Formats: sequence, structure tokens, C-alpha cells
Amino acid sequence: MALSVRTTRVPVFMLKWLILMAFVALLWYGRRHRRPRAPRIDRLVRCARCNRHLPLQEAVRRADGDFCCPQHAGDDQ
Repeated sequence: MALSVRTTRVPVFMLKWLILMAFVALLWYGRRHRRPRAPRIDRLVRCARCNRHLPLQEAVRRADGDFCCPQHAGDDQ
């Protein structure tokens, strides 16, 4: 009695699921290991009196320049 070797093929739907799971795993791996975003760089200005650099949002703006504080802008006079 001869033993017959039966070849089994992976059904097509299982192959599709395997490809889909591999794709999802690659997406998950890529999202976990991507580089963190660089921090946003604010525009810097220099105080017209003391030459200190500070973010534009923190500066006291006047027609004659940007200042680091109201005292340097001349508001205390």
C-alpha cells in the first residue's frame, strides 16, 4: 500500500488575511518608530536697549524697536 503525499494549499482567503495582517503590522511599526516632530521655533527679536534675545510674542513692541520689558521701552518715565 503506497502512501500518497497530499499537498495542501493555503486557501486564498487565508493568504489575503495574512497579507492584510502583515500590512497592518507594518503600519503599526512605522507609527511607533517614526521620528518625533521637531519643536516649533519661534521668531526671536533683540531688545534695542540690552541686546537680549527673546521670542517675538514676549517682546514689547514700539515704533523705535522691540524691547524685553516695559522699563527698557521707556514706559516707566
